[in-house]
Amino acid sequence: MTESAPPFPVLTGPPFPHAAAVLHHTGGAAGDHFDVLLATRTPHGEDDLACATWRTANDPGTLAAGQSTTAERIGAHRAAYLALTAPRELSDGRGRVTPVRTGTWCPHGTDGTNIDLHWSDGTRTRIAALPTGLWKRIHS
Repeated sequence: MTESAPPFPVLTGPPFPHAAAVLHHTGGAAGDHFDVLLATRTPHGEDDLACATWRTANDPGTLAAGQSTTAERIGAHRAAYLALTAPRELSDGRGRVTPVRTGTWCPHGTDGTNIDLHWSDGTRTRIAALPTGLWKRIHS
């Protein structure tokens, strides 16, 4: 039996923290949802696919302590979305993304199951990735 990969990127060293962003994605084939982007390294330009990305039902920054949301890992996104400041229409009828929040993230612990998100409004969210595929807020 092989061990599964940790749910969050395991970063092996500085610089910490890395950029994070939440986008509200509407009008696409997957239905309305949030895209949570976590930079895994310093991007080399805005087209660099430097962001591990999850599709979530809720903005993780709005979860109450103990509340969960679905989270599905999707393809890496371009670093340009980390700095998005206004809504953007996507090509090929994929809908529209609107920036919701930005900040930074870093691992909490060493096993890749918990992260700390520090938002630009001064709030903090600690998330645990559960084996069921849910994210749960574990810090108030």
